[in-house]
Amino acid sequence: MMRLVSAQNRNLGALLSSAKPLGVEGEVVIIGFDFPLLKQKFDQTPQAVSLVVEALAKAMGRPCQLRCVVSGQYLVPKAPAAVAPPPENTPQPDAPQPDAPQPDAPQPDVPVTIDSDAIRALAAELGGVVTEIDE
Repeated sequence: MMRLVSAQNRNLGALLSSAKPLGVEGEVVIIGFDFPLLKQKFDQTPQAVSLVVEALAKAMGRPCQLRCVVSGQYLVPKAPAAVAPPPENTPQPDAPQPDAPQPDAPQPDVPVTIDSDAIRALAAELGGVVTEIDE
């Protein structure tokens, strides 16, 4: 990924060497800079986001988005608490039928599969570490 970016913009490649991957939230890859000045420099570099997104998409084999943060200000989002289903024999008054369409119901999020090998390779290339979080 770094080689792809550096081939387009050598200064951006050097700047990215001071960034580290912090997480993936859905299709958004979060990279962090240890100092606000470095993040500011990245934000002010023309086409920085588009070049990095293009390189990340090639490395991961899927489209993605990018969010840059100051590392010390990034909070890892908490996984939503799992809700236990009611016992099978418990009657549910006015429960909707499983196959019945629910016109106003929110649509469930479509699970996103990300190639973990690509993320690990990207993390290693940027000097980061991938940590698995059990949900």
